[in-house]
Amino acid sequence: MLQRRSRLGKYEVMQLLSEGGMSFVYKGRSLDDGSAVALKLPHPRLNGKQGAMRQFFEEGRTLVHLHHPNIVSVRSVGQQDGVPYIVMEYVDGLTLTDEIKGHGLFAAQDACRLLRPVANALDYSHSRKIFHCDVKPGNIKLTRNRLPVLVDFGIVQSAGIPWYEGKPRGSAWYMSP
Repeated sequence: MLQRRSRLGKYEVMQLLSEGGMSFVYKGRSLDDGSAVALKLPHPRLNGKQGAMRQFFEEGRTLVHLHHPNIVSVRSVGQQDGVPYIVMEYVDGLTLTDEIKGHGLFAAQDACRLLRPVANALDYSHSRKIFHCDVKPGNIKLTRNRLPVLVDFGIVQSAGIPWYEGKPRGSAWYMSP
């Protein structure tokens, strides 16, 4: 784990936002313009695992080419002292999971209003042969203006790229049978 005020390239680490099975995400600050960013680093247990590192870099390289208002944007992909990282826009808001836990289920109209932009984002990425592979409420953030943004392309699949370790991955409760 990174410490507060440590640096990665042109970014200063501010605080840990989340820890998943494959990565850590920190809130950071650009030393160039002071803007907030999200810094994603692979979990240290993945160090030395070429397939996992290839998948991590694939996420960053893939997202750099996606430009849609409902998909988190990537500023850059870098490496410092052997530690790869992805610099993304910071989406200030809660996940759809957090919203459901805090307020209960959405009315059908509200759910459609929130999910239609996500469907448009998926249509956009699929038209570019890029597949998220882990769409779930925890990977949809709502901005303070209630705009949904698809995040965490950690299990991204591009057409023609073999699956990491040869098999599909995702969150079991949200995968097709």
